[in-house]
Amino acid sequence: MVDRSAAAAAIGLMLAIAGCKPADRHTSSNATGPAPGASPAALPTPRPTATPAALGAYVGKYPFDKVDGVAFLDNPAVTAAVDALVSDAGIRKLVLGGDGPVTPIAPRDGKLIAWGCETHNCGDHNWTIEIAPDGTAPAVCYHDANAMNDRSRWHLAPGRTEMRAGDCPSD
Repeated sequence: MVDRSAAAAAIGLMLAIAGCKPADRHTSSNATGPAPGASPAALPTPRPTATPAALGAYVGKYPFDKVDGVAFLDNPAVTAAVDALVSDAGIRKLVLGGDGPVTPIAPRDGKLIAWGCETHNCGDHNWTIEIAPDGTAPAVCYHDANAMNDRSRWHLAPGRTEMRAGDCPSD
């Protein structure tokens, strides 16, 4: 028998990681909506859901290719990792929603690696996401030659960065 309260808690946790509120995805039978005359609160844009365990299925696909209806860059494990590691909104936007060239996702040293860059400026402005297939151990690399010369900034943990030589790795 399924423990409904444990299942509801798990769904709430997954939605919180994805930046959604439970009311965004599900309607309970006792939901009444906002009070009459109240204006609705601004809600974050819901992101598609997928399980972190599914990340290995993206190997060989481009970051915008969908697996079970969800692109790698929209997967809650990936978006939560980038959101947690990278405090700069402009960098997060480039990494998760940029429209520049990308390479297929590849396995590397036990992790998945996704690389992309700014259109017509790949050598000087690029990024990499590294993440384990189970959604753990993420790292985000960001390279901007104008600001960093021949080095890149690695976002390794919330509030912890490290400068390393070279561009962000592409495979």
